[in-house]
Parts: sequence; structure tokens; C-alpha cells
Amino acid sequence: MLNETLFFGFYAILLAPLMETFTGQILPYYILKETFGCKVIGISICSGIIFGLYHLYSPDYAVHAGIVGCLYQLWYIVYKKHYSDFKAFLIISSVHALHNSVAFLLNYLHYIISINGKDILIVKNIPE
Repeated sequence: MLNETLFFGFYAILLAPLMETFTGQILPYYILKETFGCKVIGISICSGIIFGLYHLYSPDYAVHAGIVGCLYQLWYIVYKKHYSDFKAFLIISSVHALHNSVAFLLNYLHYIISINGKDILIVKNIPE
């Protein structure tokens, strides 16, 4: 079970941000902007829908992910204007990875920072 959790963490923190940024932000941008001449708002909405569809764990989560996907797209467009396409890709992938890192830690490690006024760190509920 621990190996599955670690693999999921590796996937969620390293692989998913790269794949989802490419297919959820970069491809929609180039397909919609370069091929169809869509405006930023249309590209962002389509990107958000795609991103939400990647996260269909629950309806609420899909909506949350869709909003985040719209924001990632807007940020990608802004960074793309100031940096290279590749650097914009790395920035958005890194933000996504940081977001997933925090979510992974909160969901799988369950930190307790302080007990009875003493500053200690206990990690519990890690599957064996």
C-alpha cells in the first residue's frame, strides 16, 4: 500500500502536471488561437473544461479544477508573452506541481504539528 501511495505521489507531483499542462493549456492555446483565432477568454474557458474533465473525482472537484485550469491558461498566456513558450510551460507545470504537492501531503500524511502545547511533528495514517 505504501508503494502505491508513493507511486501516486510521484505521478501527481511530477508526471501529471507536465502532461496536463501540455494537453490542458498548451495544446488548446495553439489549436484554438492559431487555428481558429479564438480570443483569450474562449481559450481559457475551453482549457478549464478540459482541465475539469481530467479531475472527475466528484462534481465539486471537477468545477474547482476547471476554475484552476482557466487560471493556469491565463497565466500561461501572460508568461508566454514575457518568456519563451518552454519557460511558460515550466512555470505553469511547476505551479501545478506545487499545488499537487500540498494536496498530496494534506491527504496522505495528516500532519499534527503540536500536541499539548509541545511542538512536535507526528506523521500518522501512512499506509504500510
